[in-house]
Amino acid sequence: MHHLLLVCGVLMLCAAPTFGDALTVTLSPSIAVGLPGGTATYQGTLDNPGASDVFLNDISLSLTPPDDTYLANDSNFFFATVPGLFLPDDPLYSGDLFRILIAPNTPAGLYFGSVVLLGGSDEFAGESLGSHTFAVRVVPEPASLLLLATGLVSLLGYGWYRRGV
Repeated sequence: MHHLLLVCGVLMLCAAPTFGDALTVTLSPSIAVGLPGGTATYQGTLDNPGASDVFLNDISLSLTPPDDTYLANDSNFFFATVPGLFLPDDPLYSGDLFRILIAPNTPAGLYFGSVVLLGGSDEFAGESLGSHTFAVRVVPEPASLLLLATGLVSLLGYGWYRRGV
């Protein structure tokens, strides 16, 4: 009886659908540039090389810093841009995938994260279908750089003026 239960358990596990990394996710480029107070949009490709339809239920982004102080996921952007909630077997989607909102007080620098597409079916809605790492390069806003450059030129000009007097 014990062996029969073991065999039934193994058969049930083998019959359960698995979706782990069913999609190939490619970002182009994987480093986006954005200004403080702006957005960084990532384009890419989703490929479903499998033999069955894949349902897209959610997108999960993990960002650094993790407390959303500077960066946040625009969670509605994915489902507003990716057509439909499922990819039939062997199609290819290329276009905008997700967008990161950059807070106005974000210091210049390079921030890292990862994106995971979740889905499967109603029964397995939280399975990881595919993932990719990305980075956001936040650059200083041009107005600040212009102000800094103007100040430096003014100081140099004043120094030359003082030398000539």
